[in-house]
Amino acid sequence: MPRRNPKRQCRSRLGDGSEVSLYGVDPGKGTAAGPVGTVDDDLGSQNPNPLPKQLSRYVYETLEGQDKIRTLKLHSTKERIECTLQQISVSEGGYQALSYVWGNPEQHSYAIVLDENGHELGYIPLTKNLSSALCDLRQVKEITSKIFWIDQICIDQEGKEKNHQVALMGDTYRNAARVITYLGPAASHAEEEKRGIDLLHRLYEHFTDDYDLIYQASSLRQALLKTAEFPVTTLPEEFQEDHFDKGKYVAQGWRWLFQVAYGEWSRRLWIVQEQLLNEEIAMLRGSSLLSWDAVAMIPVLFGLNLIPRKLTNRFASFWQENTGNSIVNLHTIEDSIYSLWHTRKHQQKKTKWLSVGPRLVSNMARYQSQHCCDQRDRVFSLLAISSDATTLGITPDYSASIRRVFHDASIRILQTNSALHILVFACRWGGSKAGSEEQSEDADPTITTSSPSSWELRPPSPSLPASFVYDICTPHPRTSGLGRPPRFLLNSTVLVLKGRFVDRISMTTPVTFLSESTVVGRVDLSWIQCAARRWTRFLRVLQHLGTTVQNAARLASALAANTNWSPTLQGGLSVEESFAFAFLSILRSDFNVVRTQGARVGLDMPGEVPELKQWDTQIQELAAQLSKAIDLGSFHPSTAIQEYKAANELRRVSALHGRSFCATENGRVCNAMNQPEKGDLVAAFEGSDRLFILRPTGERYRLVGDAYVDGLMEGEAYEGLDSDEVDYDIELV
Repeated sequence: MPRRNPKRQCRSRLGDGSEVSLYGVDPGKGTAAGPVGTVDDDLGSQNPNPLPKQLSRYVYETLEGQDKIRTLKLHSTKERIECTLQQISVSEGGYQALSYVWGNPEQHSYAIVLDENGHELGYIPLTKNLSSALCDLRQVKEITSKIFWIDQICIDQEGKEKNHQVALMGDTYRNAARVITYLGPAASHAEEEKRGIDLLHRLYEHFTDDYDLIYQASSLRQALLKTAEFPVTTLPEEFQEDHFDKGKYVAQGWRWLFQVAYGEWSRRLWIVQEQLLNEEIAMLRGSSLLSWDAVAMIPVLFGLNLIPRKLTNRFASFWQENTGNSIVNLHTIEDSIYSLWHTRKHQQKKTKWLSVGPRLVSNMARYQSQHCCDQRDRVFSLLAISSDATTLGITPDYSASIRRVFHDASIRILQTNSALHILVFACRWGGSKAGSEEQSEDADPTITTSSPSSWELRPPSPSLPASFVYDICTPHPRTSGLGRPPRFLLNSTVLVLKGRFVDRISMTTPVTFLSESTVVGRVDLSWIQCAARRWTRFLRVLQHLGTTVQNAARLASALAANTNWSPTLQGGLSVEESFAFAFLSILRSDFNVVRTQGARVGLDMPGEVPELKQWDTQIQELAAQLSKAIDLGSFHPSTAIQEYKAANELRRVSALHGRSFCATENGRVCNAMNQPEKGDLVAAFEGSDRLFILRPTGERYRLVGDAYVDGLMEGEAYEGLDSDEVDYDIELV
């Protein structure tokens, strides 16, 4: 049965990513998700004339070769949309490729296809958004050539060519003269459109001196830590009013700016390759061509807090009300757009535009928050920008089930990569199902097991961070290569790896998920409840191991989950005591906020936060052991300067979200992904720079999550041992 374009099958309202079914349709791509970046219903994007009665659906001519694509020449007629199609070799170029959102999948508009003599050959149905795009492209004077490649028209959506044409999309965008990203029709109020465009240009020019430092940071999180070093940290003077009411928000163009910068284009997965494969790129809003860099920089400036809270808070409320998304989803968009911008800047510094980046699994992680309607596109849409695509040999096949696509991709990645990074993402995207044997919602009769193996990739879960890297750890003597390729058993459902067990979990705490308030730094009831839960868990681990300076230091190390990080040494304290001081400082800092702000948000203090008594007891115990450095009196930035600095140092590097803190049988602290159970095993694998938690299931094991175990991350378990002699086969199901 013919399938509609896999890029665009999507009818659900854009919702919080945590509600996305593992193997179901991803809500969000190609839907009318509210006013942000969507087509205004009042705008006349429908064809003004009815379809000629005798005109039938256009019948595509068969493509004449494997390298052939179709291009369209857009005619200048204003009464209706007319075009001529022709076939060319993809390497010929000479066309402009359109990147856009299909929007509502209903196709009430149409384009009339003419032959070279102007005779009508038939019509092609169009979505409303594409109809608007074609009308705008026809009017833009700066676009002198009207020859385009547009997937909805140039690919036979009902024919057999789709798989091959999707596989050619990388070359199609790469060989285009330019890529134009359509942001939707102009606003119905011309003055707001003009002021929004003026504001966009003003801000982009104003922050120019910051861009080199933003690029050098290599990630939005690192750039955020360095904003104090930026040459420009405030808005232009004309936008620095103390009072900023709704009228100014609209009149100065801020509403327009945010709606455009965070429009649907910013949330699409397919946009990634479309924005990276070609050096020449522009954005089109209505009939106005805009700088790609200028538009992309707005979410980055937003994410760096260079646009003040009085503006961002107003937009955040608008975002939640109109898209059904949380502010956390807003931040994931900023991370993704930063990655696109940074990659393009990196390419521009090279002598040749290479348009390929990291390996496939790294790209899947980097852009996991982007939305697609068909989960198979988590793999297919990123092949063109993945450095290992040729080696993997994956070709798009929309007749294969989602389970089959991810299963086969997992095997090929394991067979061709020299390290086991894929296991981290298999655990992360398994989410709450990690370690369990729940049945898949996308059962494939050609695969012998009813549920995905724990080592298989699945569609990404946006509830966990896109990346969590311990820098470089060496829990195994051989972390960057495999002595032999992995083996597979039972129709490739069992993975056999070399390694050994180095510890066992003796007690666990529930997984910590940070509230939205915690993420954005807003102290409210949710923030206080989240802080109370996580500190209760940390202190349970400390009580289990014993409230000592050594164990507090181990908890601080596990919180940071980075062997290269160490706190600032405190006067008169050893390195271990300085780690403990950092742990105690962050505990005291949060304790102080909960105690002082609890009543303000409506809590009966301390009755509704009974954990405070436990906190106070353990603070007293630790402080007694660090008596030469701690004053249990006033705790205020002006009086406890060193404690505040130590707390903020540790807070900035803490790995908390989606992590569980545990103790091991050998008295170590473990920071693990997902939910370990008592009796789970800690394993070191050849070819991996981190440890993993495994759950016994008969004579085999299931992956639960990666783990940072203080005291085991630098090869301590192999000291004086030859890994070739002590390692053994571990079978994962």
